[in-house]
Amino acid sequence: RLAILGFSWIVGATYFTSWNAVGALHFQLYAAYGVFFWAAYVSSVIAITARSVRDSSAATHLRWIMVALWIQVLIDGAFFIEQNLHLSSAYAPSLFDYLRFWINVGFFGIGYALLKTRIVDVRLVGGKVLVYALLTAIPITLFSIVDWFFARRLADARLATAVELLVAVLFGVGLNLLHRRIDRFVERTIFASRHRAFIRLHHAIRALPAAKRIDTVYEALTREAADVLRIASAAVFVIADGAFERRGAIGWDDKTHRLSEDDPLILFCRSSHCSVHLADVAPTASEVPGGDGKPDLAIPVLVHHRAHAIVVYGRHASGEHLDAQEEELLAELARSAGASLEALESAEKLRALEEKIEHLQLARNLAAI
Repeated sequence: RLAILGFSWIVGATYFTSWNAVGALHFQLYAAYGVFFWAAYVSSVIAITARSVRDSSAATHLRWIMVALWIQVLIDGAFFIEQNLHLSSAYAPSLFDYLRFWINVGFFGIGYALLKTRIVDVRLVGGKVLVYALLTAIPITLFSIVDWFFARRLADARLATAVELLVAVLFGVGLNLLHRRIDRFVERTIFASRHRAFIRLHHAIRALPAAKRIDTVYEALTREAADVLRIASAAVFVIADGAFERRGAIGWDDKTHRLSEDDPLILFCRSSHCSVHLADVAPTASEVPGGDGKPDLAIPVLVHHRAHAIVVYGRHASGEHLDAQEEELLAELARSAGASLEALESAEKLRALEEKIEHLQLARNLAAI
């Protein structure tokens, strides 16, 4: 819908611009195309509006986009009607011409929707654009300096060519290292908050295997992860007596505390031993959070190659889905939690065995007496 909306808006804007520049004859020849694209544009706006009305969470995040799109519909519709009715015998700019030229809120609404729904990740795209721009600027700058110094100042074109060749070889050899360094620089400088969040989670991942309490592990999987990545909800369900019981959560309040092994929130993740996007599987009948807190991603915590727990995450508090890097980081956190629980489980078994041996020795000593 967003693709149809954007395409029809751009083509419609181009069409009207062409007609204004060329004249009424051009308008008569291409009127059918203008009507078609205008209809596609309006129908797309209506479809998105209907979606936001049906989904309360979508309405919360799309309300201002809806306002922008409907303002654009009204302005463009008034412009379209005015031009078709030929309200003036000689063309003269009208109020609608100025409004349509200066107020293009629909364009910004579409752009905001693309970024908001993560169809285009501004952090990823913007970061890569900056990285490749810097990578392109470095050799151009070096070649310009070499050319200016050797070919212009020393008037030695052969030496300039040789030095430029050497610079090109050295740049090619060090390209991978340079790319990584620039990538890290952009990540730390431009997207500092995201970088710090990832660093904080990496510290948690490294620290979990040394945890001495199981509650610490569950706290890291839910509250710590949700706080760092600003996730609306998180819950960990641990296997117990043939079902999965909730042991830690944020954003779940009085929702379901116990899930069966065949519940869609558990089944697909438990059986596949890998992360599952819950929108791709059957919906659960259990009482779960709504809106941004609705379970969106399930990750297994494996202990001795079995699903000891399932962690369920919602979307970001801003309504955005978790991106690929965040999902991989959460999966790594779950793997670290699995290693920690495995160590704690082994330590608990060892303590139980030592206590049993002590009791047996005590009983043997009493019997000897």
